[in-house]
Amino acid sequence: MRFFVKSEREIQEFVTNEPHILISIKSPKSKGVDLFHLNSRIITLFLEFHDFDGDRYPKLKANKEYVLFNKKQAIQILKFVKDNENRVDLVVCQCEAGISRSAGVAGALSKIYNNDDMFYFKKYVPNKYVYRTILNCYYKKDI
Repeated sequence: MRFFVKSEREIQEFVTNEPHILISIKSPKSKGVDLFHLNSRIITLFLEFHDFDGDRYPKLKANKEYVLFNKKQAIQILKFVKDNENRVDLVVCQCEAGISRSAGVAGALSKIYNNDDMFYFKKYVPNKYVYRTILNCYYKKDI
């Protein structure tokens, strides 16, 4: 399975005829991206959380103003991909900048499905909290 990382700008320009699913991430209270219809896009999962690393900013966990990535969202992502893995070979992960949150998701999924995540750590700066939470849920069989 292949995993692409895109920013808001890049996803608006992204065109493919290959069937794919999209994981679209935005910060709470932000407008988000206006997605145009693409016949090859099977389904989209929309998520909202801030780009904070829960381990590096423990005080933020108690602050209700911030929405940190969590186990429930990790399970949503894992189920979403598992439910569609027989329909597509391409998963597109998109966040505002296309550097951290979407790369954390894509890196973790690539580790699970391809046993290789190095590309995402060489090209991007994956949110390690997102990355580890997804892998922890997967390996603990939370889904």
